[in-house]
Amino acid sequence: MEALAKSVPLIADFLTSPQFWLILGIALVLAGPLGMIPGVGSLTIASILVPFAILNLDPVHGVMLVAAIISLANTMDSVPAILLGYVTAPTQVTFLEGHQLAQRGEAARALGAVYAVSTIGGVAGAIALALLLPVIRPFIIRFSFPEITAMALFGILMISVLSRGAFLRGLAGAMLGLVIATIGLSSFSAQPRFTFDILYLNGGLPIIPVVLGLFALPEVLDLTMTGKPVSAPGTKLSNRQIWEGIQYGLRRWRVAIRQGLFGVGLGVIPGVGSGVIDWLSYMLGIVFTKDRSQFGKGSLDGLLFAESAQNAQNSGQAVPTLGFGIPGSLPWAILLAVILGYGIAPGLPLLGEHLDITVGVVLSIGIGNVLMVILALAMTPLLLRLTQVPYPFIAATLFPLMLLAAYQSRFNMADIYVVLAMGALGLAMKWHGWPRPPFIIAFILGPVVEQNAWPALQMGDGVLIFLTRPFTLGILILGAAAISFLLWALRPQAESNIEQPIIAGGSDDERAQEARRTGVLAWLPSLSLNLRWQWEYLLWAILIGWVTVVVLREALGHVPSAAFVPMWATIAFLSLMALLAVLEFTTRRSALRIMDIGMRTGTDTAAVRRLLPLIGWLLGFIVAIGFIGFQASAILFPLFYLPIAMGLRGKGWIWVLVSMGMIAAVTLGLMENLLNVFWPKPFIRDWLFS
Repeated sequence: MEALAKSVPLIADFLTSPQFWLILGIALVLAGPLGMIPGVGSLTIASILVPFAILNLDPVHGVMLVAAIISLANTMDSVPAILLGYVTAPTQVTFLEGHQLAQRGEAARALGAVYAVSTIGGVAGAIALALLLPVIRPFIIRFSFPEITAMALFGILMISVLSRGAFLRGLAGAMLGLVIATIGLSSFSAQPRFTFDILYLNGGLPIIPVVLGLFALPEVLDLTMTGKPVSAPGTKLSNRQIWEGIQYGLRRWRVAIRQGLFGVGLGVIPGVGSGVIDWLSYMLGIVFTKDRSQFGKGSLDGLLFAESAQNAQNSGQAVPTLGFGIPGSLPWAILLAVILGYGIAPGLPLLGEHLDITVGVVLSIGIGNVLMVILALAMTPLLLRLTQVPYPFIAATLFPLMLLAAYQSRFNMADIYVVLAMGALGLAMKWHGWPRPPFIIAFILGPVVEQNAWPALQMGDGVLIFLTRPFTLGILILGAAAISFLLWALRPQAESNIEQPIIAGGSDDERAQEARRTGVLAWLPSLSLNLRWQWEYLLWAILIGWVTVVVLREALGHVPSAAFVPMWATIAFLSLMALLAVLEFTTRRSALRIMDIGMRTGTDTAAVRRLLPLIGWLLGFIVAIGFIGFQASAILFPLFYLPIAMGLRGKGWIWVLVSMGMIAAVTLGLMENLLNVFWPKPFIRDWLFS
């Protein structure tokens, strides 16, 4: 209470300070227009600003600037996910629901609603942060290895439940994600695992290239194959639709506050991460909704469930960062570096002698969210026009920027190779109806599971430790109840005309038959022998072969601490695949309802013919980087890519020049001269002439 009393005069000082509003304005400009550009993002901007802040600003304004950029960028991250299908770790639900709304011509309404609930969630989160910091310590210290492990496993299983008709595929994908997350040096023994003596793999696979490859690359390829704009031609876009969306979001203020507080609560737990919080918040919203028929098909409510929590979760992640010196996520680790760079210790000092820093962070998050929405509203009418541009022209710009964004992970060409490898896996999963969210959530939570599960078991009593600690047991009971409810709530409705979320495979008769089935185990098809070859089985063979021959074989030779997670995840994966195979070959193959976006352009031979040239030119772009460098290759990419993608004639070549000019402006103008990003080197040329 003493800290809250001292905060009142500090708040008045900030609100009347020109420096406060100047710093907030700089944060808005950097986190707004720049933060939307693929390859830049809040993490890059915040990293670049660390030395500038420490050397040129006082501690209050330096910490406030970085905190504002980290927290405000979430609003603008939603724009490329909704309009362009450009997915990042925190925008998976936003992409799933919002991009389908944009395809139906409802992008303006979706963005308006997002702005409204983002403001409500962000302000609610800032207030919660101010109230939590003085009192949260006794609760945080009770969260140890067993509790964090239970939370992580609960999150993985919940996402798999959302896979609906592809539950077994979703759960198997989650186990595969856990396995791939263990690539690299063991957290406990520093023993290399599944690295093939490749030095790059010792650090594991970086999250940004994995997400871009698994989600963004397949979507950009799929949308390019359509040759059409995101929204249907003739779709009317108006400011009125934006305001309709804002009004809808404001009417949902209770939901926004509920989801926002949920996001704060999850953000307080170190390691959960924004890529998980949006899915868990999404599922919480589904639990409290009666009509669940639209989720996964472009649900405005589903979009709002995730976005409310996304803006608020930064306030939750600020709690362990400011209160304990434990970064709640990677961006907040950067903020912690700024605080330590000023020689200030987190914890009690930030609630005492440096209380002004804490108040500045809270105000920048709360007020900044309101101002960010005002800025976004001013930009939205122009941004909406992107949905009416034929997507291949957008892709010609997105492809190079996507690969550049991946390269910023470790400044290694292997980052780009990871995008291509994960892109192949993501495209195969999308093609054959395997839900990708369980895989990526398990991959994100893999290090959390490993770094907490093994120490938890060493605390005594083995697995009984999870049943003897009140917080852990409470999480398990709550998780079991939530999963049971979701299995019941998401069951197909008997004799219903309600359309199912996403259908992958199966004839019309099979779809109708599947829709009539009820019960928790409704994904079980009717008995019938099925020995017909499916190309999906080739994917099965590759995954089972790699997991068995490489992972399981090598894991058996590791020390127990290094082998624990990969071995048990592998056993679970193989068991699930065996069960899936039994059902596949002894029952009738039915339609798969998955919480993901299937191939818009189909999976027939015509789709393959459209896809192969695009993949060829993408690989050609990598080769071009090796000879002439990234900047020149990126600028020339539309010149070769667009004629193949669009079959251009006449005035269509003007678009090629426009795309080349945009890439030149972003790469040579913004990134080279302002942001000083690192570029992939012409590795083939250097090798030939070395």
